[in-house]
Amino acid sequence: MNIGIDARFLLRPQRGMPHYVTQICRHMPALRPDWRFTLFINRAYEHNEAAAEYEERLEGVGAHANVAIVNMDDDAEVRWEQVLLPRAVKERGVDLLHMPGNRTCFRAGVPVVPTVHDVMELRHLRREQAAPRGAGLRARAYFWRRRAYVWTTYRLGFPRAAAIVTVSDSSKRELVDQLGISADRVHTIHHGIEAHFRPLDGLETLATRTHSLMFGGDSYHKNPEGALRAWSNVPEDLRRRFPLKIIGFRRKPSSRLMNALEELGLQTQVSVSEWVDSEALVHAMQRAAILLFLSRGEGFGFPIVEAMACGTPVASSNIDALTEIAGGAAAVTVAPDDAASAAAGITRVLSSPEEWSRAAGNGLRRATAFSWAESAEKHLQVYERVLNPRRART
Repeated sequence: MNIGIDARFLLRPQRGMPHYVTQICRHMPALRPDWRFTLFINRAYEHNEAAAEYEERLEGVGAHANVAIVNMDDDAEVRWEQVLLPRAVKERGVDLLHMPGNRTCFRAGVPVVPTVHDVMELRHLRREQAAPRGAGLRARAYFWRRRAYVWTTYRLGFPRAAAIVTVSDSSKRELVDQLGISADRVHTIHHGIEAHFRPLDGLETLATRTHSLMFGGDSYHKNPEGALRAWSNVPEDLRRRFPLKIIGFRRKPSSRLMNALEELGLQTQVSVSEWVDSEALVHAMQRAAILLFLSRGEGFGFPIVEAMACGTPVASSNIDALTEIAGGAAAVTVAPDDAASAAAGITRVLSSPEEWSRAAGNGLRRATAFSWAESAEKHLQVYERVLNPRRART
């Protein structure tokens, strides 16, 4: 079989969906050496990392004898997905196309399996895909076209897919309930965890941890203002002992995160930095006393699993996906906007070495349930089920 994969995320900063795409592209060719894998990329996309950052990833994935990497340059995502991609699928003799990034190809000419991580893009379409206030006619037209494309993708494209992969049972329920997709066509496959997310020797007690940690997601569903409001209610002595670090923040003119810092008077107490490399990310996790992750919506929640694997307790919101992924191992579980309860839970964990150690141990045990090799194998089984349904049933 020749499996085509929309692998554009191999070239982008490695968090969330890009990290997922990179891991399955690394593992699947080794698990099926008799299959071919054709990976389609776009070097011309404006939000790629610098070539020096992604070339090593491409070389690692392309080192498999059964992998071909095909570049198609285009600065328009829709044209790449709906014009260039189906043409290349036909030319390369692809049998099945996997679209792992919340998109699909309407006329691929072969079975299409999209990964739909969640439906937040559709749910928050008006909020997140609105033109900035005062935008000109051209800008407003761009946002209207984008909203129409997203709506069409979710409402018309995904229901026609041969099968759908999603990343949690919570997301599966949303796909079934909100898009009317049959449950037997949606396959939950959890993400994995890399081996370098682990505690440092000698840094498995509260006394050796140096800071608190939060990621810089700045959208409504990431809820940075809720997490910062909770942090502002933690006693000052604990905030000084474990100062909050925010990493992965992309500055923009209107920012929920920066506005919340100013409103709460935390500008001088909280450090904010942009994307960091994998080594720095792991180090930040390993030295953190707690991770704040109070999202209003998630499909999976990578940081929770990574923090638990590093022996770092998590303050998590109680939304379905995060409750599922944490599996009862989160140190603090509260409603996303319940700042008082979140602060009380954070205070309890940071004030008690015994409570902290218990939470850290629970997280370490839970993290062992997530494997990239197992995740990749389950993807391959979905492909087999689509291409050989009779054989899959036996």
